[in-house]
Amino acid sequence: TDFYIVLPAKYLPQALAILKDMLLNAKMDPAVIAGEKEIILKEMRMCKDEPQGRLMRTLNSKAYLNHTYKFPVIGYEDNLNALTAADLMNYYKTRYVPNRMIVTVVGDIDESDAVVQVEKEFKDFRKADYSISDVMPIEPAQIQPRRADEYMETSLAYLAMGFHSTGLLNEDLFAMDVLSVILGRGDNSRLNTALYKDRGLVHTIAAWNYTPRDPGLFVVTAALDKDDLDEAEKSVMEEMARAQQSE
Repeated sequence: TDFYIVLPAKYLPQALAILKDMLLNAKMDPAVIAGEKEIILKEMRMCKDEPQGRLMRTLNSKAYLNHTYKFPVIGYEDNLNALTAADLMNYYKTRYVPNRMIVTVVGDIDESDAVVQVEKEFKDFRKADYSISDVMPIEPAQIQPRRADEYMETSLAYLAMGFHSTGLLNEDLFAMDVLSVILGRGDNSRLNTALYKDRGLVHTIAAWNYTPRDPGLFVVTAALDKDDLDEAEKSVMEEMARAQQSE
């Protein structure tokens, strides 16, 4: 979560005071919470009705068995409906604490003076809470393919293929990022050339390397006619194999 303020540099003290107030003194008004819940619920339902959103949600739920990456970021309706103002306040007080916070100031400022002002403004902030662990469940190695097929009333079929990849600090991240560009970014990428230009198996195709803190996924997505699904999937695997064998 990030809170940011853009304003003339001379008003930095006022900006820090406002920022501190946002992070320290929020009010959990039940009426406001109820209204915000409705907005989030609408977004959840839109995600279910939107093919690409549903596709990625299904992919993540299949790709991860233990890790929290299997859960959708927006959450679940039942959990949201059960959430109370007290729950939110407890989360706010335990998570919005100094050991989880980074304050960044950029612009026409004196760096040393800015640091002094931040330290002064936040010196009496609520104490850090070290009792909460951020250790994530370890995802076991995948030993066989997993597949999920869902029916939607759409004119096209949507395909997502995920391969366990690197984390944010893994030295192989850069090579995987480059590979995603070669395979699936732009008109002349290998996947677009082989599956769209040469064979007309897909309407669109793309690839990217998703690298959060823990190992993410190398993903290939495509929109295509349902009769071409098997051949397109086979062709993607052929291009992936070709990339492995290329120098």
